[in-house]
Amino acid sequence: MSLELLDVEKRLGDFYLKGVKLKLSPGDTLGIVGASGSGKTTVFKILLRLLRPDGGTYFLDGMDAFKMKRRQFSRLVQGVFQNASKALNPRKKVEFLLREPYLIHRDLEVRVEELLEEVSLPPQILGLFPGELSGGQQQRVVLARALALQPRYLIADEPTSALDPTVQVQILRLLKEVQRRRNMGLVFISHDINQVLYMSQRLLIVLSGMVMEEGRLEEIMKNPSPYTLQLLSPRALREREGGACPFYRLCPSAGPKCKQELPPLKPVGKEHWVRCHYL
Repeated sequence: MSLELLDVEKRLGDFYLKGVKLKLSPGDTLGIVGASGSGKTTVFKILLRLLRPDGGTYFLDGMDAFKMKRRQFSRLVQGVFQNASKALNPRKKVEFLLREPYLIHRDLEVRVEELLEEVSLPPQILGLFPGELSGGQQQRVVLARALALQPRYLIADEPTSALDPTVQVQILRLLKEVQRRRNMGLVFISHDINQVLYMSQRLLIVLSGMVMEEGRLEEIMKNPSPYTLQLLSPRALREREGGACPFYRLCPSAGPKCKQELPPLKPVGKEHWVRCHYL
């Protein structure tokens, strides 16, 4: 069983997602990290079938995800969105929001109270509207809704971006515990590499719609690419005219070949791939 993208491409205006590959098994966490505009949210939308790719394939447990019926797909994959206040209908009370998935999937046992307990929310909030909740409570409701159908894979896009630092830590710990307890596959997407490092066993590092580095966390940390080093320790870099490599404009290790030729994504370790001519 696995969730897998193979050579997925998508053009959106001037932006072009190019040949993205990823694979996730239940129980594992894949972190996707990159600068703003690198393609993270485009991958998120494709994984939730909110966007159809122009090329490549999306497999779920060996089946073409885009050929699945909506009910079948939703029992396998659910998403956690970054802006909880926009993800929840402000005119519906929490009880309706948590019961709604069961109105569609009537074969499932209604377990609203269990969901609340799982995300550490009191039953008293069932009678409240989303606008009466704190940001952290809203995000917990979004997570509870995503868990209602007992998905095999959870896709989380910047799930803490609208929260203050203390609440961010609480949500990250909760997400990690829920993922462990349910043995779900988790794709955790963020621009914050420290959060990704905390959550993930594998990393997918993207820039300008391309995978720049991929592999197990410990392998990447042993020998990170120049782009990953910049994400880990941001510093002012001398800017130059762009070249073939997406990071050429700022890369302190760039050479003449980087200006003329796009580096391939090549293996540099047992479970470590890098798009760089000089690693």
